[in-house]
Amino acid sequence: MVSRPHGPHVITFYDITHELNNTMSASNEKTKFLKKNNVNLADHIICPSNKVKVDLINHLNINENKISVTHFSSDYKKISQLELSNDKKYNNYLLYVGNRSGYKNFENFVSAFANSKRLQKDFKILVFGGEKPSVCGIDLILKKGLSVDSFEFVHGTNEDLEYLYRNVRALIYTSAYEGFGIPLIEAMRSGCPIVTSNGGALEEVGGSELSYFDPSNVEEMQQQIEDTVYSTDKLIKTSIYGLKRSDDFSWSSCAEKT
Repeated sequence: MVSRPHGPHVITFYDITHELNNTMSASNEKTKFLKKNNVNLADHIICPSNKVKVDLINHLNINENKISVTHFSSDYKKISQLELSNDKKYNNYLLYVGNRSGYKNFENFVSAFANSKRLQKDFKILVFGGEKPSVCGIDLILKKGLSVDSFEFVHGTNEDLEYLYRNVRALIYTSAYEGFGIPLIEAMRSGCPIVTSNGGALEEVGGSELSYFDPSNVEEMQQQIEDTVYSTDKLIKTSIYGLKRSDDFSWSSCAEKT
């Protein structure tokens, strides 16, 4: 039994990824138990999106008056529209950021790439961060009959990632569920075009002008990627929109609401 701490108890609840996980593993069940206990003990709950607020109400039966939304942001410096350029060092790369296993949906991304001879001819996939290439990486590439040379797995600093956002053709964000999705804000502030799934809170963060796909639909993912990365007009419009959209999210606002 978890004892209640002294004084007002306010917690941040990020998402319901553990609650959506059907593996029934001991570690996942333990995390679900701890999360539920903390939610029930809390006087108030902070979450990063309205989507998570709704998930808390629907999945954990929490009273909506007990929940506040404080959208997250990014530390990346916002570039100016004048700094946008088509002369990018990695213009023939599509960027994937973060972990690849489970709900991050990397396998469907590999499938979408494998289904497109056009993308294979013109682009490579740059995978930043996440697990070692041997985990949910090279095995999936070989399984789909692709060349390992079509993918580059790299790690680095936040500064390295910021540089990549500014120099790749586009960020492809495939996650099946996100409580917020900070990489979208990072890319927007960096002037990077975005093609993203509509999983979880991603449409709430991305707004009305991005290209979205159903993360479970490989054909739709492939089509949305092709429609964006082969359209100079869409790439420019998405970059300009992202710069403007990123102004809706700031750490100062998050701190003030918190």
